[in-house]
Formats: sequence, C-alpha cells, structure tokens
Amino acid sequence: QCIFQYIFIIAIVLLLMNLFIPVILTSFEEQDIINELGINDFALQAMCMVLGFIQIIFTLNNLSITAISREGKNAVVMKYIPVPLYKQFIWKTMPNIIFNSIAIIGTLIVIYINVPQISIWYYIVGVIIAMLLNIINSFLMLIVDLKKPNLDWTTESASVKDNGNKLYQYVTTIIIVMLFSYFTEIFKGINIIISLNLISIILLIILITLNIYIKKNINKLYKK
Repeated sequence: QCIFQYIFIIAIVLLLMNLFIPVILTSFEEQDIINELGINDFALQAMCMVLGFIQIIFTLNNLSITAISREGKNAVVMKYIPVPLYKQFIWKTMPNIIFNSIAIIGTLIVIYINVPQISIWYYIVGVIIAMLLNIINSFLMLIVDLKKPNLDWTTESASVKDNGNKLYQYVTTIIIVMLFSYFTEIFKGINIIISLNLISIILLIILITLNIYIKKNINKLYKK
C-alpha cells in the first residue's frame, strides 16, 4: 500500500511537472527574470525551488514515518534479535531512502528533458544535496515513529491511516522549505558554486549531528 501508492503519486506529479515546466520557462523569458536577478541568483533560486519541490514529494512517502508502527505489537521482537539496534535503524530507513531516490532521479530527468542546456555540474550537485535531504528526512521520520509508535491496531492499513505522526512530517517539510527560502536570501550575490557547496556542507553537518544523536540514544529511542 505504501510503496505502490507512492510510486503512482510520483508518476502523476512528474507528468504534471513535465507539462508545466515549459509554461514556467516561457513566463521567465517573457518577464526577463534571469537578467533581472542575475544568473547566479536565478540559478540559486531555481535550485532551491527544485529541492523544496522534492522535499514536498518526500512528504507523500509513509515508509519511515510508519516503519515501526507497521510492525504492530510484534515490534518488540526487534529488541531481542541478535542485530544491533543502530543497524536495524539503518535498515528500516532504507526503503524510504530508496523510493525517495526514485523521486529525485525522476525529477531531474524531467528537468533535463525540458532544459537540456543546463550544465551536468548542477545535476551532480543537485543529486548530492537532494540525497542528503533524503537521508535526513528518512532519519527524522523514523525517530518520530520510534518516539510515538502506533502499535495497537487491528488491520495493517490502520497503522498508516490512523498514524498521528504525519503532522510531524508536514511540519518538517515546512521547516525545510523555509530553510531553502532563507538560503536564497543569505547567499544572494554569492557565486553559485560557493553557495551550493555551503548548502551541502550545512546539510552534511545536520546529518552527522543527527547520526551522532541516534547512535548515542539508540536504546532510548527503542524504549517504547
């Protein structure tokens, strides 16, 4: 249910994106926005908009936010099998990371089809930043589900539909979109290469900090 529904939504979103990108590009050309903002600021804003859009797609993925809840009362078994809890944590995030990667690649392919003149460098950096965002998002959602698991359900679909943790996913998306909006302001007038490298470093620091927190508190996270 989680996987096929998400793939279907990704396909619909990418089809709509493929239809609207030419319209948006035509609008930019008519209003001469690129010359008005300058190539560096325009490229930064375009990159942040795409990354914000990808984060919104991530919100539609329920694989991490319900990873523990879907186990139901059998989730307690995880604490007794001979596999370190941190390794189990990583395994639980992998489906979310893999299917979010499909959304990332699909988005970049659609952009490439419509704007083939964009340098390959932007795609490489875009994938790196989007994957950092993907892993951070997957880790955060699994932490939320560990802290507030919905283990008392009668049907597996109820573990997804009746999961109140979805609100945290929406809040996370709003914060991340606002963060990228803030990046467009603080890096205005700065070379695009420097700007994107700094954004990558900031996200990498967030990921490393998050990973350290998980390792240090892994037993507490699995307490419930």
